[in-house]
Amino acid sequence: MKLPANLSEHDVLAAIEHAVRVLGGKFTIPGHDQDDVSQEIRLMALDAIPRYRPDVGPLINFLVVHCRLRLTNLLRDKWRRSDSPCHACKQGRPCREDGQCCEPHRRWQARQDRKAGVNLAVPLDSVGEADMPHVTVDAEVEGRELFRLIDEIMPIDLRATYLSMLAGKSVPTPRRRAVEKVVRDIIDGR
Repeated sequence: MKLPANLSEHDVLAAIEHAVRVLGGKFTIPGHDQDDVSQEIRLMALDAIPRYRPDVGPLINFLVVHCRLRLTNLLRDKWRRSDSPCHACKQGRPCREDGQCCEPHRRWQARQDRKAGVNLAVPLDSVGEADMPHVTVDAEVEGRELFRLIDEIMPIDLRATYLSMLAGKSVPTPRRRAVEKVVRDIIDGR
């Protein structure tokens, strides 16, 4: 890495550690301890050094501001956002005449809930056997039979999409809907 003009490696490392001391205790990130946050700050600072311009101000100030903004963005983007498209609905005063929240706010809220669910997922080792659904032999046989039937009846032009969906891959919405319709028709026709 190329060091900024007139700064030694010692000066750069001291500036990075200053940013860690200033910001390390102010930010908590779910699922990360204080050492993890400090390491994130170091990485963010190292990433920013090539963009530093000495004529703008001291390196210490540049790194603290840069890392603070990056940490704020990280929290906003990865966990929860507070910028609902409808201020009234967010404040608990639904804007629709029927007393319900508007569609943009409901979609925004659902997106935030999904993000929180993924980021704050329960570890599998904390789920006991009593929490796990019990599958009977009959249900397992019925499921296999259903998959075999779908496999036989699925139109050839949708087969690749169906297999991608089984593998958990993302597929275009119109193709996904077409496969879902075929599956529903097969289930309804049983």
